[in-house]
Amino acid sequence: MVTGGVASFLDLTQETVRRFLQTVVIMDDEATYDVDKITRYAAPSLLNAPGRVGESANEANTLEKPLVRTNLNELDAQVIVDAFADQGLVCAVIKPFSGEGNTIKERITCAAQRADILVLDWDVNGTKGETACEVIKALVTDVNKDRLRLIAIYTAEPGSAAIIEVIRAALQLNEAGALDDQYTINYYSCRIVVYAKNGVGGGEREVPEGSLPNRLLRDFASMTTGLLSNVTLLSLAAVRDNTHRMLTKFTPELDAPFLTHRALTTQPNDADVQLIPLVIMDP
Repeated sequence: MVTGGVASFLDLTQETVRRFLQTVVIMDDEATYDVDKITRYAAPSLLNAPGRVGESANEANTLEKPLVRTNLNELDAQVIVDAFADQGLVCAVIKPFSGEGNTIKERITCAAQRADILVLDWDVNGTKGETACEVIKALVTDVNKDRLRLIAIYTAEPGSAAIIEVIRAALQLNEAGALDDQYTINYYSCRIVVYAKNGVGGGEREVPEGSLPNRLLRDFASMTTGLLSNVTLLSLAAVRDNTHRMLTKFTPELDAPFLTHRALTTQPNDADVQLIPLVIMDP
């Protein structure tokens, strides 16, 4: 995003974040793909445009009525996956089914451990936030408090600010603790935000599926807006991009010469220490 031909620092940070991020996990019990679109929208109808007096209905111009989503809870998985793909991110959509109980919590928690961004529906199989809060608590424990992660609640439930309060209570935060604004919580290195699904009347918090990836990238960038943090993110992004190239250089065939070198060295442990600079300085 460029304003007046000059990119803002947040815009530059967002581009850095886009290079760094890789994976997104979404949990929504009403995730639906394009093949089911006919069940998700009202059938199109024709509206008669006003004509001249005496003009028959058949002669009047007709306009197609816009498609209207009939179930606001549904998530257009195809649109959101494609939108994340356009940003270079791999997005996995997990659709829990009623009766899975703790299984889905464990599955989502396991999958989200390595995800950079996690998107949760608030009302999963009628749990009214219980499942979402359990997943959040499992991910933001003291063990994971240094893990940089963005968690977004994406819901058709009204009252985004009220949802934030429920999450704060679940995390046992005091009144002053970690509250960034009425829609955002900063908890250690994790940020939790709430957005409304398209069509629910959520005001500025309402975001269509196709626009959600860009909004979440913006949120993640606001967590890391700084000179040193940007340098760190770019460096780690470069390491991620070159991981497989580095692996092709350090093949199993190198074990024999390394072990021979280690056996002939007066201090064998010196050979072990030399491995670290070899990896770090690999061009």
